[in-house]
Amino acid sequence: MIRKSARARKVTNYANDAYKELDSDSAPPPPSGDASSSDEDFTAAATATAAGDNVIPESEESEDEGVSDEEEYDDDDEEEERPRSQSKSTPTPFTPRIRRLDDDEERTPGSAPQVHRRHVRTIDSGKGQGRRRIRLMAQGASMNVIKAPDSAVRITYRPGFAKATGKRDRIVQVYGDDEKVLKKAFWVRDMWMGLPAVPEKATLAVSPFWEEERKEGEGEQEEIGDAAQVVEVLDFADTEGYVPREEAEPLRVVLGRVENYEKVVFKRFGVYDLKKVGEDKKGFLLNAGAQVLSMDWATNRSEGCQYLAISTLTEGEPIGERNDEQSPAFSRLPSKSTIQIWRFRVDPETCTPAKEPSIALMLCHDWGPARCLKWCPARLSFKDSRVLGYLAGVFADGIGRVLKVILPQSDDDPAAADADGCDFLKFTAPAFECYLPDNIITTISWISATGLVVGCATGSIAAWDTTAERIPYLYTTLHQTYINGLSTCFPSFPNHIITSSMDGYSRLTSLGDFEADNVPNNRSRIAPSAITYVDALQSGVSVEEGSWVKLFPIRRYFSATTVAKQLGIVRSLAGSTMHTLVLSGGTEGEAVFSNPARRVFHSKIKNYQQTWFQLEYAEGARDGDGGTLRMTEGFKLEECEVKSKVKGGQQLLTTVYPMQIGIGAVCWNQNREFGGWAAAAASCGLVRVEDVAIP
Repeated sequence: MIRKSARARKVTNYANDAYKELDSDSAPPPPSGDASSSDEDFTAAATATAAGDNVIPESEESEDEGVSDEEEYDDDDEEEERPRSQSKSTPTPFTPRIRRLDDDEERTPGSAPQVHRRHVRTIDSGKGQGRRRIRLMAQGASMNVIKAPDSAVRITYRPGFAKATGKRDRIVQVYGDDEKVLKKAFWVRDMWMGLPAVPEKATLAVSPFWEEERKEGEGEQEEIGDAAQVVEVLDFADTEGYVPREEAEPLRVVLGRVENYEKVVFKRFGVYDLKKVGEDKKGFLLNAGAQVLSMDWATNRSEGCQYLAISTLTEGEPIGERNDEQSPAFSRLPSKSTIQIWRFRVDPETCTPAKEPSIALMLCHDWGPARCLKWCPARLSFKDSRVLGYLAGVFADGIGRVLKVILPQSDDDPAAADADGCDFLKFTAPAFECYLPDNIITTISWISATGLVVGCATGSIAAWDTTAERIPYLYTTLHQTYINGLSTCFPSFPNHIITSSMDGYSRLTSLGDFEADNVPNNRSRIAPSAITYVDALQSGVSVEEGSWVKLFPIRRYFSATTVAKQLGIVRSLAGSTMHTLVLSGGTEGEAVFSNPARRVFHSKIKNYQQTWFQLEYAEGARDGDGGTLRMTEGFKLEECEVKSKVKGGQQLLTTVYPMQIGIGAVCWNQNREFGGWAAAAASCGLVRVEDVAIP
C-alpha cells in the first residue's frame, strides 16, 4: 500500500510524464516503476517544505477541506472512480514552496525539489461577473469545479491581420502564397514602403500586377456604339440653362502665408497660378462655377495635354414634371446640365503644368447632373487620334450612360489662334445606355474595356457588356439599401467588385459567383460614403465610423488596418495604379495623403499622414455679403493617431462644418508620367490641381 496526501497527488499529476494524459478531476493511478520521479522524492519534498519557515498559509490549507489527507491505493487493483470534491472553493494545482536560505547557508546541488507544471488548459470557474460566468452556467458547469478540455476537440486560432506581426505572415495574408505574386509584392515593398505619405518622381511606376494586361490590351479598340451616339454642335448663345450662371456669387479666397497673404476673387471659370504663393508650387486653382459632384482624369494620355472631366450641380431647367413629395435620392430628376472637360498644357521636360488651364469641351445634355464620372481605365488606342476615350457616368435621371468624347481639331496645334478655345457639344443619345426600368442607378465602374457594373438605390447591382444587347447579363441584390460607392478590382481582379452602402456595410463580391463569394466587413454605425481600390496592395480602401480611413485586403476583407484619421466625415477617396498612396477628403475641408503600404508590410512601422491643404469659411459681416474662404497649406508630416484625440480628458466629438468647405471629390492622374498629379474639389466649386510628386 502506498499512502500519500491529496496535495502530493496533485504535484505528481502535473510533474510526472506518466500522468500527462490524465484528467485533472480524477485521482491518479499508482506510478509505474520507470517513472521519472519516485513517491519518496515528493514525500521528502513535502516534509522539507513543512519544516521550513514559509509553511503553507492557513488560507491555502483551508482550500482542501472536504478532502481526506491520506488515501489508500492498491498496487494490483485499478483505481475506482471517486466523487468530485464538494468543497466551497476549487483546489488548484500546487507547487511546493521552498524554504528561504540564510546568507551563510549553502544549498547542496540537486537537493531542491524542481516541480514544473505542464501546460494544462482549464476552463475558468466563472466566479467573476460577466458573460463568461453566465455562459458556463448555461452549459451546466458547476461553480466549484475546474473542467479539463476535451481532447477530442481541436481548437485552431489564426490571429487577425492587424495582430500578425510576422512580416511574412502579413505579406501572405495580403498577396497569397504564390511565388510569382510574392516576387511582385516584394517589388512593391521595395518601391513604395519607404514613402511617408507623398509620392516621388522616381517611384512613379505601373502596378506590377498590370504587366500582362498591358501587353494583351495593346491594339486598336473596338468602337462602342458609334452608330447609336448622336451629337450636335451648339453655339454659345444656345447654351443658356446648361452652363453655370455667370452672375453667380464669386468666390473670395485668402491665400498665402500669414505675413504675406493675398485675397483672390474667382469669377466663373476663373484660374489662379499657385506659383504666386510659392515658387515651388506646380499647380492651379480654378472655379468650376458650382458645387462639384464628381471628376476624373482622362486615361491613355502618356504625353501631351492632360484632361480633367468635372461634373457640377447646376440649377438647370428641369425636364418634365416634379413631385416635391418624392425623395430626390430615389427619384428620376432630369434637367439641363453639362460636363466640363478642362485642358492642362504640359511642360514636356518636367511633366508639370506649363500654362493656365482652360475648358476644351462643354458636354451639354438633358439628363441631369452627373453624380459619378469614370473614364475607361483599360489601355486603348484609337484610329482617330482626337478620340479622348469613353466616359461613363450616372445622371440624375437614374440612368448610366457611356459617352465617346472627341477633342476639338485645335488641340492638335498648341500654337493655333484658337488653341485655348472651347467647343459646345449637345449629346442627344449616348454611345451606350444602362437602364433599369424599376430601379435608380447611383454609381458606375468599369470591369474591362467593354464591361460595366452599376450600383442601385435598392442595394442591387447589375452588369452589362457594351458589345452585346442592352440587357444586363447579371442582376442581383447585395445590400439592404442605397449603394453610394462602387469600385472594381481592376486590373488584377476585374471580376471582383467592392461596394459601400447606407446599410453600414462594405462588401467584396465576385461577379462569377456572387452568392458564394460575398464577404462583408464590420458594420459601421456611420455609413461609408466612399470606396476605392489600390491595385499594388491588392486591397480596398474604405471608411469606418465616418472619419477612419482603413485598408481591407481582398484575401482578408473582414479585417481592417487603419490608414488615416480625419476630423470630419470622409466624403471622397482616390487610389492609383501608379503608386500606393491614397488621397482622402473630408467635411472639415482637409485633403489628406497617406501611404497604406507601410502598414501592409510592417506592423510596427510608424504610419504618417500629410495634410495637403485645409479650407475654412467665414460668413460675411452684413447680409448680402458673400462669405470668404481661407486656404491654409504647409502642414508638417504627422503620425496617424490610433486613438481619438483627447483634450482636457474629454473626447472630441464630430463637428458640423460649413457645407462650402467639404471636399466632395478627389482623384489621381492614372497616366505614368503624370501619376503625381492630384485634384481635389470643394462643395463651393473651388478645385485645386497640383503636381505633388517630390522631384
